[in-house]
Amino acid sequence: ATAASWAASSSAPTDWGWSLAGVRDGTRGVPGWSSWSSVDVPHTEWIEATFPTQRYFNRLDLYPRDDGEWAGTGFPASFTIEVWNGHAWVVALSRTGYPVPTSVGVQSFSFPTRWSNKIRIQGTSLGVMQFGEIEIYLTANGSPSANLLSRATPVALSSAPDAWGWALRWVNDGNRSMPGWSSWSNPNV
Repeated sequence: ATAASWAASSSAPTDWGWSLAGVRDGTRGVPGWSSWSSVDVPHTEWIEATFPTQRYFNRLDLYPRDDGEWAGTGFPASFTIEVWNGHAWVVALSRTGYPVPTSVGVQSFSFPTRWSNKIRIQGTSLGVMQFGEIEIYLTANGSPSANLLSRATPVALSSAPDAWGWALRWVNDGNRSMPGWSSWSNPNV
């Protein structure tokens, strides 16, 4: 989410220590971002990230505020995670009656993989919505899907000749199409 630009329905004054930049600064606690509008009346607030280009993602990690007696407050009990489909917001996940986090650790929410350049968290029936940090991931089997093989040195029993356009160096170069790698040892057997 560090590459995204951020917008919100409202924000607490920056001289209070809360800001949109605080939600993506790598510090998973206070200060972060806080809404600040009609705090005495239950209402809707939202915060959204817009990426420079479209990408796949399927997990949103929300970190509640973590400052002593206030820890966990401001975390929405009812909210949706929405993804922009190019024409409208589509609900990827919805929660109602979510308990105030008693642990100030990450609250992870997985949903079906989406292709978009925008994601939004919309809280309803609240006075204030606050997050210490927001992180967005594409995960595989529950783990962030950074390409762990990108730094590996591949080895194979056999390889087709480089001159044919196949080489071990291309099996983990980040390019998901040709050229790639092919074995080549007794192909007729």
